[in-house]
Amino acid sequence: MTQREGKRDGFGGRATLGFAGAGAIFEGPLAKGKGAWISSIRRSFLDLFTDDIGVGGVPAVYTFNNKVVYDFSPRDRIWGVSITGVDRIRLGAIQDKTLDSAELNNLDIRYQGWRSANGFNWQRLFGSKGVGLLGVSHSEASVDQQVKDLVYNTLPPPGTSVEDLINTSPVVFRDNSREGESTIKYDLTSYAGMLGKLQAGGSVKIFRINYDIASPLGSDSPYSLDRTLNAFDLKRSFVTNQLGAYLQSSANVTSRLNLTWGGRIDRYSYLDRARFSPRVGVSYRITDKLSWRANFGSYFQQPYFVFLSAFAQNRNLLPWRADHYVTGFSYIVSPTLRVTVEGYRKNYKDYPVSSQFRTLTLASIGDTFDVREILFPLTSAGRGRAQGVELFVEKKFTDRWFGQMNVAFSKTRHAGLDGVMRPGSFDYTRVFNAVGGYRLTKNWELSARVAYLTGRPYTPFDLTESTRQRRPIFDLQRVNAERLPDYARIDVRLDRTFIVRDKPLLIFIGAQNVINRKNLASYSWDRRANTIQENEQIGLFPLIGMEWRF
Repeated sequence: MTQREGKRDGFGGRATLGFAGAGAIFEGPLAKGKGAWISSIRRSFLDLFTDDIGVGGVPAVYTFNNKVVYDFSPRDRIWGVSITGVDRIRLGAIQDKTLDSAELNNLDIRYQGWRSANGFNWQRLFGSKGVGLLGVSHSEASVDQQVKDLVYNTLPPPGTSVEDLINTSPVVFRDNSREGESTIKYDLTSYAGMLGKLQAGGSVKIFRINYDIASPLGSDSPYSLDRTLNAFDLKRSFVTNQLGAYLQSSANVTSRLNLTWGGRIDRYSYLDRARFSPRVGVSYRITDKLSWRANFGSYFQQPYFVFLSAFAQNRNLLPWRADHYVTGFSYIVSPTLRVTVEGYRKNYKDYPVSSQFRTLTLASIGDTFDVREILFPLTSAGRGRAQGVELFVEKKFTDRWFGQMNVAFSKTRHAGLDGVMRPGSFDYTRVFNAVGGYRLTKNWELSARVAYLTGRPYTPFDLTESTRQRRPIFDLQRVNAERLPDYARIDVRLDRTFIVRDKPLLIFIGAQNVINRKNLASYSWDRRANTIQENEQIGLFPLIGMEWRF
């Protein structure tokens, strides 16, 4: 991700207003054009229009972004960047002031947190053959959340008020933690004869961890028949580091063939492990319009859960490995139209899997708002693979229209301790996306987006045990054995541009999910009715707003 510079030729900005939120960008020159600054602020207010966007509530989000650039010599440039987000959400029975059968209304969830990343960079040119970049950055994240289970002990008697029930219900999970990461890195790019473009660099990362997190009554895990399993109360602070260095060369072997090779080494202090990651790639220009490329690379990642050492054995986790093999063709049909087709294969090793539930791997769980579900002992014994092919077509903007379209077919499989390969949580076997726009006149523009993907895998409930215990319990012999219905959605938007005081004012109107399809997000267990419940995503949602550039 990169941020653009601010304007160097005068003050300007942009203001936006719509159902999704409001924001403003301001920018201008610095030191008589030797630099520039840009700042933005945005606040979502979907919470003013709806109390549920398909996740049981609506977050309130504030974002603040700033960037300053200054050229203090023809060879030296410095810039600073700051990105901050603050969010909060309240979920549960308080939303409706009623005690209906929705599972979320059996909980009282309160969350607030913030994240901030700030960095400074110094770029220096070494003549015409090299450039160096020194970067210093720090990111910080803070989380404060609490979950109460309103029906943990028994169903409340009729007439019980929501507030009384919240006040007397037990806290089943709390988290008041903070994490920080400071990085110093240096990257050098130069041109070294036969080695071509040579890149080298190194980095030092320092992690500061402060955990205060507890699940005092156990995880109440849907993967366990024992709801009290894995109770913990963790208060722990420590500092650790990660060292890294890399070298890469890219050179033209012939007028048509380019070769890239290199490697990276990382030292994970907390794990007391070091890993080397080789990389190699080739690109061959078959004709002026058709080219072929292929790449291989090994990548390692430190498991996040290694820090959350409520379970001692998690300290022995290894950096998990992914070997990537990618090849594809690119064809330039015209200066504004490009078509690419690409195939890939990824092999995973030392992936974190559950040591308590032999059929379970983190890859088969996917994303979840309930952190307690995935707080269990892990071991680095998992393996997996993902493979697929993708067609991508891009039409750059011309006088009238632009568009992008991709079609992908893929297959993802992961295995737990039992060694059986099962679909990963994000095993979408077919995906189609298309976005485009057409300029009707000088001031009118119509755009649309179409999305379709096959239903994601899910693990069905063990109906006998779920009914007996009046809580969700998954059938671990059928992990990701079933699929949700396919997902489909169409968004449209119409823009009209006006000129106000010689500045463009954009008014837009449209709708998300114009087909009003209630895509199924998941299944949950209704503990009041003691049966399965369907959770649908939001249907048709109108859009209206404005953007003024000044």
